[in-house]
Amino acid sequence: MKPSDVRLTVRRLDAAEAEVWVTAPGPISGRFLGPRCRFASTVEVAHYLRPLTPGVSAPSGTQRVILPEPSLWEPATPFVYTALLQAGDEKVTLSYGLHRMELTPAGLRLNRKPFAIRGVMAGARPDFAALRQAGVNTLVAPVGEQTSPLWDEADSWGMFMLGIVSRDERSAGLLGTLRSHPSSLAWLFEGKTEPGASAEPIRGLLLRDPVEAIPPWPQFIAGSPEALARVPATVPTLPIGKSSNGNGSATTDLGFIME
Repeated sequence: MKPSDVRLTVRRLDAAEAEVWVTAPGPISGRFLGPRCRFASTVEVAHYLRPLTPGVSAPSGTQRVILPEPSLWEPATPFVYTALLQAGDEKVTLSYGLHRMELTPAGLRLNRKPFAIRGVMAGARPDFAALRQAGVNTLVAPVGEQTSPLWDEADSWGMFMLGIVSRDERSAGLLGTLRSHPSSLAWLFEGKTEPGASAEPIRGLLLRDPVEAIPPWPQFIAGSPEALARVPATVPTLPIGKSSNGNGSATTDLGFIME
């Protein structure tokens, strides 16, 4: 069993408790341990997997865990739970955070509060402490074996990650593993270019979990008009247009600021 074989889905989230469904290819056992936070004192408690309520329709192999009075993940206080799961002799450890992202007419909201993405490209060894001090809350990095540890660090530092997915199958193959990270915000897909055409490395943005985030938020792809022209008509789209915000940075309609 690999981390990408396990799917974690928030079925209910309020101040009283969170219900998380855990779906795997076969029978598993385990527990969620937490919360823990780099910037707050916590008492970690174990919460064990349990069967679903009889009569509930769910994918085969699904169990649930109840987290009372859940602590939410956000840049200021990135509370993280650790899922310790086992299927026979195989063990999987996943980092998990609870947060609620909404797209409203006024922009993005994180845990019911206004949220503007302020991002920079991640270097080989980003200084997370200095970036937080500078007000950065998002890193942009290629998705690959060498960069995947950044998602682990971002979980504990409260930094969102925008992953650039190349046309290499190995890059796309990592999405199943990285998507469970609380820091994983969205994927930026490299576009296809014709021979002799100028390169357009970023052609669109697909939110990490739009279908499961906040109903009725549909799955959509956001990007340039050229990118959207090739998106099937059945997929809702959201155009992104760059404009100057007065200080030399570029901002999009989603409030994404790139230094």
